[in-house]
Amino acid sequence: MASLLTIRERKARWKELEKLITTYNKRHKLDSFQFSLPNKELVFKGIVKIFYVRPDCCVQSKCLRVDSQTSSAEIVAKTMEKFNINEDPTNYAIYHVNTASKCERLVGDSEIPLTFLLFYNEKDQEDLRLELKQQTVLSTTEKRKTMAPPATPQKRKKNKEIIVPKDPGRIVV
Repeated sequence: MASLLTIRERKARWKELEKLITTYNKRHKLDSFQFSLPNKELVFKGIVKIFYVRPDCCVQSKCLRVDSQTSSAEIVAKTMEKFNINEDPTNYAIYHVNTASKCERLVGDSEIPLTFLLFYNEKDQEDLRLELKQQTVLSTTEKRKTMAPPATPQKRKKNKEIIVPKDPGRIVV
C-alpha cells in the first residue's frame, strides 16, 4: 500500500509515525526495546514481549524482534518455536490482555501487534500485555470479558472505539 502513496502523503505518514515512535522511545529508556524510525516504505522495527502460561502454571515471556509488517499469525509460529510448543499453530493465538481488569481480546491473524505498543500510554504499560494462549471455543452460555482494541491518543480522548491499523500506511493521528 505504501508504494501507492504520493510523495506528499508518504512524507506526512512518515512524520506521523516518527512522532508516535519518538514518544514511545522516550518512555522506554532501554535501547533494546526502542523502535527504529520507519524506512521509505514506512516499515519500522521493534520488540514485542509475549507471555505464555505453561500447563504447570509457570508464566514465561519471550521477546521477539519483529517489524510493522509481521502479522499475529507469524508471531504465534515464532513464539511457539521459542517456547518449544510442538502443536498445531492454528490452535493458538495472541490475546491482548488487561491484567488489571481481567479483560482480553483475541488478536486477529492479520493484525499487527507491534502497532499496539505505539498506542499504549504510560498507565497502560503496567496492565496491558500480549499473551500466547490456546484458542478455546466458548459455549453459548459462557461469556468472557472482552476489551476494545487499543485506540490512538486522539480517539482515546473522544472515547470512541476504533480498529487498530493493520499496516503503518493507515495509521491516522
